Amino acid sequence: GRTLAENTGRAFVVHDSIGDRVACSLLEAKDGALVASNFTKYPAYNRSLVVTGTVQVGASDTDTTLGYHLIGTDPACTGAAMSKANACGVHIHSGTSCEVDQGGHFHSGTTDGRPSHTPR
Repeated sequence: GRTLAENTGRAFVVHDSIGDRVACSLLEAKDGALVASNFTKYPAYNRSLVVTGTVQVGASDTDTTLGYHLIGTDPACTGAAMSKANACGVHIHSGTSCEVDQGGHFHSGTTDGRPSHTPR
């Protein structure tokens, strides 16, 4: 995992069922964790989903933990395996702005960053 300091200011991105980037919020330090709560529509996204909610990121020496409550995610994200890359995923991206491209996934290794269940 990465430290909270390394994740601070990074873009947190929500994807739809076809893997497109839908919403973005920057991770900000708050009460010993990182929080993303000011979601804006991804600049190139032109469909109707509007994501709101809160994400909290914590970190230890070996793990990054993620808790979230998101509203307005793609209703097609049912928890079934998705065939498209990033489909229904929520990720910390390498970028530090939600107004321009957020870059690729900030984390690498044994996980692809996708949650074990569907964000709702």
